[in-house]
Amino acid sequence: EGLGTLSFKSQDLDGLRQEVLKTLSVQPDLDSKALEDQLCRTGNSELLGGLLSRRVYTHARFARPDEPVEDAERGWMHFYRLYRRAQLLEEIAAVSELCKAEDSNPGNFALLKALKDEADALVGGLVEGAHVSGNANDAA
Repeated sequence: EGLGTLSFKSQDLDGLRQEVLKTLSVQPDLDSKALEDQLCRTGNSELLGGLLSRRVYTHARFARPDEPVEDAERGWMHFYRLYRRAQLLEEIAAVSELCKAEDSNPGNFALLKALKDEADALVGGLVEGAHVSGNANDAA
């Protein structure tokens, strides 16, 4: 669900995200290998090779294929919240600038409050998931 709410600045990553969503909407029960095969058939082999590399697994241990699903879900949610919060902070900065303008409309202030509320809610989720990390030593 969270993947559908995100967008990435990198066109390659965002294209991969869209392809994952499209593929899983048609075949929701695909296992990871079948999904990987499908994504490679749609021209994403090189990008997947980088994302599914030892270097990434070193920093995101929860993403390793042999890790328990619960750890993967917890790790995904932690990084989702971090990424989404960063996006919200960018949006807050932009709307704050609009609010400073002399001709700012009340809708800008309402949007700013909504963005701040969402960012605050994500911070709460980050605190709850604070023990999720890429390294086992960080869980203490």
